Amino acid sequence: MSQPKFELRPYQIDAIQSLRDSLRAGKKRPVLMAATGSGKSVIAGTMVSAAVEKGLRVLFVVDNLELVDQITQTFETYGLKVAIVQGRHERTNYSRQVQVCMAQTLNNRLKNADKYGPDNYPVGLIVIDECHCQYRSHRLLAELYPKTPIIGLSATPFAKNMASLYDDLIVAVPMQTLIDTGYLCPFVVYAANAPDMKGVATKPNGDWTEGGAAERYTKTIHANVVKTWLELGQGRQTIGFGCTVAHARDLSREFQTAGIKSEYISSYNTQQEGGQEDRDRIIREFKAGEITVLFNCAILTKGFDCPNVGCIIDARPTKSLQLHIQKIGRGLRVSDKQPDCIILDHAGNTERNGFPTDELPQELDDGTKKSSEGADRKPADEPLPKACKSCSYVKPVGVHKCPACGFEPEQPSDVEVIDGKLVKIDQGKRRATKEDKQDWYSQLLHVAKSRSYSHGWVAHNYRNRFDVWPKGLERESKEPSTAMLNYLTSQQIAFAKRRKASV
Repeated sequence: MSQPKFELRPYQIDAIQSLRDSLRAGKKRPVLMAATGSGKSVIAGTMVSAAVEKGLRVLFVVDNLELVDQITQTFETYGLKVAIVQGRHERTNYSRQVQVCMAQTLNNRLKNADKYGPDNYPVGLIVIDECHCQYRSHRLLAELYPKTPIIGLSATPFAKNMASLYDDLIVAVPMQTLIDTGYLCPFVVYAANAPDMKGVATKPNGDWTEGGAAERYTKTIHANVVKTWLELGQGRQTIGFGCTVAHARDLSREFQTAGIKSEYISSYNTQQEGGQEDRDRIIREFKAGEITVLFNCAILTKGFDCPNVGCIIDARPTKSLQLHIQKIGRGLRVSDKQPDCIILDHAGNTERNGFPTDELPQELDDGTKKSSEGADRKPADEPLPKACKSCSYVKPVGVHKCPACGFEPEQPSDVEVIDGKLVKIDQGKRRATKEDKQDWYSQLLHVAKSRSYSHGWVAHNYRNRFDVWPKGLERESKEPSTAMLNYLTSQQIAFAKRRKASV
């Protein structure tokens, strides 16, 4: 029996045809570059469905638990029978034609090569999602199944040396086209100047270490994050990125202190005792709108789909183009609740990496070191074992909770804030119209009347917003918006801090 068909957009049809043309031309491992929200799972699902109709077994490889659920649900919606390869999963069933596999699980299982390979476990198609991550299992699959087509999927296939595994790059559709046609929402960026990161320790992938970025950030973070969000974030549901887990935790606490419902998640979820269960709860509550601002360091950079996100707080410096685009992509899903996405770039990443709609690399990296790279890099210091602060037991590298006494130290955040203000730098820069000014002025009049403030208060707050005094405007009041009230709250916070500093 034939499977129900996936509903395809025109560019998705073209992408599938391009992949088929690539394979017919003799390529074995093409990569499809498709932006966040372009429907990579639908494109992949169409090819998986076609392979299943031919009687072939398909491995679909992901690296994120959230993606396991998303892909499985998408495939089953269209009648595909799916099994899951992930730990001791209850849906393990190697006889199924479609296997959704965790890359990390395959790292270990593929070592037992006598159970796999074309003679022992035939596979007709392999699809690798987020292929730029380049797990060891990706290469093991290529070695075990040298004649099986492998299709890589990624919004950002810019990782080093990808050309050593993949042999073709197909661009599905530019992000700007998706925005222009309404498949993604437009975005507005407010950004700080890029901090000087010269000499900061780097990881093997070329990006700065989290600790190195946090250490440098102590001198360079621009603008108070809470104050900026209150002024510019319009109370929107928000995902925030910190330099480290400790930084993300502290940012979340600052929002909580300001009366804003906020949480943070990490791979350890050290602020909770419920572990993975509590992390799942936090994500569930965020998607339901019960949490307004959700912070993390690296957990939500991919495979997280929440269309109601209308603001991104980026307080994590990076020179990785793919990480930069992945972070912004979390807010570009189309939603009836948000007309666009507001990017609050406190780390200068836009100045450093550009807009996600800029022209992107059109070929896979072959491992050749560019002459402009590496000049300011130094290797990261080798990590050392650390003594437990409670019982002095020396813990192995990377172990947070003491194996001897169970003590789990709370990591301090060294990130401090310097005065500054984010400046709007979106591509379609737009000056305030007279209608914008009248709207703001009318809202200020309403607030002034309800609080018995003078017109002088109105005039000064208007000037703080537009850098000019109100002229030629009608004195008619209007109910204030959430954005207006948040802006006034941010001004009160700034005034209180200035007053405290002067004492």
